[in-house]
Amino acid sequence: MIAHESQETNYDLTEEEKDNKCPLQYLNSCLKFLPTAPTDHPHLIDPATLDETTDQTYLTAADGIATLLFKWKPEALDFFLNIKSTRKFEFYRREALSSSMYDIFIGRLGKFVMVIVLRCLV
Repeated sequence: MIAHESQETNYDLTEEEKDNKCPLQYLNSCLKFLPTAPTDHPHLIDPATLDETTDQTYLTAADGIATLLFKWKPEALDFFLNIKSTRKFEFYRREALSSSMYDIFIGRLGKFVMVIVLRCLV
């Protein structure tokens, strides 16, 4: 596991709040998603270390998609990324996060990606 050190933050935090932020932790589980890759490249996040104290400056939707699909099935992430042989990809899951339930949909048609996350009210 490697921590990503933020160089600047996008939040309107006091200096004390900035000092109390923990670095975003990336997993070193897959050679395609190295923790040392540039910030605009998807990373696998260690979800056990992600909470309100984590510096989320460089956290992206691509990181979330890659992490969710890889944790579910690494093959699913391969299918999602292979736009040449997999023209259409759909993923749906109902997941408990914190104290709420969420419906998560990830869809791709060619190069177009759609992500929907809905909080369930029941």
